[in-house]
Amino acid sequence: GEKLSKQTRAQALAIATENERVSALWQALVFLGQQPPHELSANNQSRLWAWATRHWDIGKIPKLRHLLV
Repeated sequence: GEKLSKQTRAQALAIATENERVSALWQALVFLGQQPPHELSANNQSRLWAWATRHWDIGKIPKLRHLLV
């Protein structure tokens, strides 16, 4: 239910390595209900983005915050 942005003073992610970026992206996709395959959590960033682009479904995003826990 809350917007995460500079406008709401959300903290930036401190991610430097490709592994950290892949992990953060994979976790974000899980949080948003997109259900990426677990094996992509160890893949490179471009493959994960490609999967996310092909499989994105706005209907899978949970409607209520309490469902995200």
